[in-house]
Amino acid sequence: QIPTKNVVSWTVIMSAYAINGLPDKALASFEEMKREGYTPNDVTYLAALSACNHGGLIREGLMIFKSMVEDHNKPSLQ
Repeated sequence: QIPTKNVVSWTVIMSAYAINGLPDKALASFEEMKREGYTPNDVTYLAALSACNHGGLIREGLMIFKSMVEDHNKPSLQ
């Protein structure tokens, strides 16, 4: 359980899963976050794409990237 749920806490959890070799859990957290009504930001998408990269999940990464572009236009380079 996450004591204070917001997009930042979800992103931190996703990043932790990704860098610790648990990309499936990172992506499951990403989906749960969206189901609970939180809108991913640029950093959240980066964490999800990083999880796909670490896990070799090319198809999932492409789906997330497509969703990001369709839902939020182009990614920013900030």
